Amino acid sequence: RIVEIEVGASLALSSTVLGESLSYISEYDPLGISCPISELDFSLLNVEGEYDPDNPNTLLSKVEKWFPLTLSFTVYEETGQVTVPMGRLYITERKGTDTLLKITAQDARAILQSTYTPIALKTTESIGLMYENLLTELGIPYVIEDGAYEVMPDADVTMDDQDRDLLTQSLYIQQYYGVRLRPGRDGFLHVSVDA
Repeated sequence: RIVEIEVGASLALSSTVLGESLSYISEYDPLGISCPISELDFSLLNVEGEYDPDNPNTLLSKVEKWFPLTLSFTVYEETGQVTVPMGRLYITERKGTDTLLKITAQDARAILQSTYTPIALKTTESIGLMYENLLTELGIPYVIEDGAYEVMPDADVTMDDQDRDLLTQSLYIQQYYGVRLRPGRDGFLHVSVDA
């Protein structure tokens, strides 16, 4: 089955257009108390107004909020080069100045963190199938481990508290059922069962 096909323009950024610094933070909570979101912070040179919001002919439309970014690092060695994929992130914030456009991008769980809708668990539907339907609806690329399709809720529950985003609800599911959402370096959200 084809999981994803990407069609459209892309913009490759070289180090020559990067501004002050680039930082990538990826954390993991082995205790399952929280879901730390991976974050990329960088800036682009904007000296000549390449990202001017008042000019429709600039590159600003290439870095809209929630646009996907694919991050990889290339290391040059004597024998050649090695490219290490770090994953897909989504632009969650951007701020412009006269000289720089500062961008923050986070992994796909940021979409879950900004979405407030109740998750419904049914005794007739596995946790894996529930995540398949949810992630498909949100347009988030995913890979679901076979074991997640074997985990069945022990009661029908609708998490209807409007103060809980989808990420928080998924943390409750992880803590109770041992089914975890984690970003992979392949750019997909992985649904896996704790061993």
